[in-house]
Amino acid sequence: MRMLSKGFWTGMREAIGVIAGVPSYERYLAHMAACHPDQPPQSRAAFFAARQRDRYGRGKGRCC
Repeated sequence: MRMLSKGFWTGMREAIGVIAGVPSYERYLAHMAACHPDQPPQSRAAFFAARQRDRYGRGKGRCC
């Protein structure tokens, strides 16, 4: 059986994340380095917490 490359699994993880609506931390880091080099990027945990708040509201309940 042929072993799949690390790049394949990275691509699969990225694709599944896009389908599930999970933002890419690596893409965020690249954006911060290119567009905001004077600002420190958020930690991975802070980044995902902020994306969750943006997606589901800031403590507001949803009916659906």
